[in-house]
Parts: sequence; structure tokens; C-alpha cells
Amino acid sequence: PLVVVKNTVQSKAKETIKTKIKDSVFKTPEKTLAKTIAKKIIYLKFNQKDFDENAILESYATELKGYLKTSPKLHIYIVGFTDIIGDSISNYWIGFERAKNFKSFLVSQNIDKNIIHTSSKGEKDPIAKNNSKKERRKNRRIEITLKPKPHD
Repeated sequence: PLVVVKNTVQSKAKETIKTKIKDSVFKTPEKTLAKTIAKKIIYLKFNQKDFDENAILESYATELKGYLKTSPKLHIYIVGFTDIIGDSISNYWIGFERAKNFKSFLVSQNIDKNIIHTSSKGEKDPIAKNNSKKERRKNRRIEITLKPKPHD
């Protein structure tokens, strides 16, 4: 029901998705670690807000937990996005629900809720035009970024 990796076509095999997660999240060069550690995109269906637990997401969460143990100062930032269908206020809240629900999934996988931050950009910051169904599909997403928490 969802695609887990940026630039991965929905029809690709689950093993390819798993490999791409491993390669891009957990083999990041040390220089990059000082900036943004990892950025993952999960694409969603129209109006989808929930996340089904599946082997791909569970594998991602397991590896993420292991990575966070070696980098305890990292925090997880989840931002929800939508396409332009609907009004901007509804889209903001759909994006926020997407981010919040993915946080709940990560917490259910024993990741500390205190290091997970959620927000929404709704229909703002599209990664594709919104002129066709295919383009709008790319904008319905959440982005997960690992980075050090800024100083308070």
C-alpha cells in the first residue's frame, strides 16, 4: 500500500526497497553525518494517513533503532505533505496526521517518542507539479530526516 524509498518505483521488489534503505540510511559517510544524516520519503495513496505494519517498515525501524544507539544525539524529524486536491487547511491537517501516525508506528517499534518531532507542510513544497495523477502521487508523502537536535 505504500512505497518506502525516494526514487523507487512502486512496482520494484521489496528486497530492492530494503537494500536502498540500508544503503542510503546506514552507510552515510561521516562528513554527511554532521549535516543531515538521512532523508527517507514514504509515498502514500490519496487521503491515506495510516501506516500498515509490514516487513519493510519493521526492518527500517529495527535498523533505525540500531543506528540511533550508536548516535544518541540524533533526533527524528517527520514532515507530512499532500497534493493540492482539497483546501489548504485540510491538507495541512492530513499532512500532520500522516507525520503523527508514522511517529506512532515508530514508537510501537520501541523508538523513544521524545526524540521524534512531527510537523506538516500540507500542499506546500511539492516535489513534483500537481498537473496529473502521477505528479500528485509524488507529493503525497512523509519525509523522515535524522539530524542532531538544535540547541535550545
